Amino acid sequence: MKTYIKEHWRKLLVMAGAVILLTVLVELLVFNFHSLFDDTYTTRYDFAGGQTYDHVKIEDVDYSTTTEQDGKTVESKGLETDYTFTFPEKMYIKKLHIGYQSPVDFSITMNAYNDNGYGETAATEYYDQSLAAFTDYYNNIGQDATGCKIRVVNNFNGTIDFIEFSNELTMNPYRMFFLAVVFSCILFLIFGAPVFGRKLEVYFAFLSLLAGSIYIIFGGTLRIGWDEQVHFDNAYSNAYFSTVQYTEAATIMKEAHQPYYNTLEERQYIADYFNSKDNTDQAVLVSKPRFIPYNQWAYITQTLFLAIGRLLHLPFTILYMFGKFGNLLLYTLVVALAIKYAKVGKAIVAVIALLPTCLFQATCYAYDGVAISFTILGFILWLNEVLDKEKKLKWYNVLAIVGCFVFASLPKAIYIILLGLLCFFPKTKFGSKKQRIFFIAGVVAVMITIIYTFLFPVASQTSMGNVNWGSDVRNEESETGIVKQLMMILDHPWTYTKLLVGTIFKTFCDYIFGIGANANFAFLGAYSAQFTYLFTPLFLGLGFISCQEETKYVLDKKYKLLIGVLVFGVFCLIWTALYLSFTQIGALGFNGVQPRYYLPIMVMLPFLCRNKTLVCHGKLQNYNRIVMAIMTFVVLYGAYSIMLPFNV
Repeated sequence: MKTYIKEHWRKLLVMAGAVILLTVLVELLVFNFHSLFDDTYTTRYDFAGGQTYDHVKIEDVDYSTTTEQDGKTVESKGLETDYTFTFPEKMYIKKLHIGYQSPVDFSITMNAYNDNGYGETAATEYYDQSLAAFTDYYNNIGQDATGCKIRVVNNFNGTIDFIEFSNELTMNPYRMFFLAVVFSCILFLIFGAPVFGRKLEVYFAFLSLLAGSIYIIFGGTLRIGWDEQVHFDNAYSNAYFSTVQYTEAATIMKEAHQPYYNTLEERQYIADYFNSKDNTDQAVLVSKPRFIPYNQWAYITQTLFLAIGRLLHLPFTILYMFGKFGNLLLYTLVVALAIKYAKVGKAIVAVIALLPTCLFQATCYAYDGVAISFTILGFILWLNEVLDKEKKLKWYNVLAIVGCFVFASLPKAIYIILLGLLCFFPKTKFGSKKQRIFFIAGVVAVMITIIYTFLFPVASQTSMGNVNWGSDVRNEESETGIVKQLMMILDHPWTYTKLLVGTIFKTFCDYIFGIGANANFAFLGAYSAQFTYLFTPLFLGLGFISCQEETKYVLDKKYKLLIGVLVFGVFCLIWTALYLSFTQIGALGFNGVQPRYYLPIMVMLPFLCRNKTLVCHGKLQNYNRIVMAIMTFVVLYGAYSIMLPFNV
């Protein structure tokens, strides 16, 4: 890499300049078109002193609504204030800004009126919430309007100080960063052809770090990931030795009470708010064990980066994102190693690791990134050994494979059965039969030890007759309990088997090819369902079609069967674990199972389809480049369509 930079520094410098120039031009000419070529203005209407305007009508309306709750009719009363504007001429409204004072949160609805092209007036509605903690509300409008009606709902004992419409030229740093990444990836895809041959890990790391950084920065302090408040609390508390300092900002995060924003200005207000609440002198001190529980080791880099951030006295909002970057860095490094060492299927590894849900989880406070990346690396190292049958096992390779599978299963022990792959190494990998027996015994012992950690409590409580142990206290309306549910399964094994197998097969396609598994950004939303039509042929193509250069590495049928059995076993454990802990006792369905639980084993499925019949005779370099171009679009599409709107 150093040699390449030294030889091509002029070319790289020109490309960097091109990226900067293109970024600025697109930001100006596309996203600030109306500000450049229409009138720029800021029109402010002050209402704090009771001012009135000829073309502004203000009307207060008391309203009441009735709803049915538990068979009873409940009446709700409220107050609406309508501000109706009739503009002297059509104007382009880029942004709405309202100044207010309010002791309570309230909502604002704006209907912008404009000619629909058929001589009729059409209204476009914009809705958002205003927070009592702040005094300014912003909303992005971005349309021509001849007038508008702004409805303020339930601003009890509050005031509207002013309403402001504007069309100012603004260079958005978040959008410009996104554009710079897009143009950088395009130039890499065009001019970096040699990398896509045998150095695919370089482009993967490039895209993963840049796109992942976009996810982290765009996500900011929003609550975006599944149970992120729990994972943040674990990572944050482990960043302290024995006494945790919970500042008010950290407490807000771990209780998932952070304010919501969806504009650039609101984001800055909330950042200032969080930074002002990060006062360690007023922190709540909580004692903790010095030893980090093994099931929290997956947070190691998140914890490390939070600890470093505290030492550097980073502002809380930067600290919060910095901890996430530790997760992304570990994920990228581990997967890049898997791609580097893979004898075959480098593109498969890169595609699975770049699935939007996978990358998203690697940029949240979560342990999914660790489970996915270390499972991928462990499987690739195992696959290399199986494909090279004559080469004897090296102790460090075995240690690496075992370490990967064990570390991946610490937060979710169900994945430990994948360690069973090691029990089926070819006999030629061992020096003697005795050595092979001892090796298998050691692997089984490790598996039993890990499984024991989560089965022992269930078995012990069952033997003691504590049938209420393991109830889901979060769901008071439905009767749940691990012990009771397990006893129900043991009493009706055939009924449960039919339910389990039937559910796995019924949901298989959706959980493998669907948006819920592959392109889901949790609380931010998911990709359009049409992306299923992209993921399905992409996965099938990667599985069934390989380049001529890779056809010499195809798994024997017995290993395909082995992988299939173990993968199905993981499916069964996933569904059973959630049936025991989250599902009502005796229910003929499952609660709590999410498609993302399949992601750690997704990398194995395409290798089951690899064959020597369907062959792509083109260059591996071109094959990989096309696949990476598709994944670049897929990864960045989510950043633009789902995450960027919170930052404009």
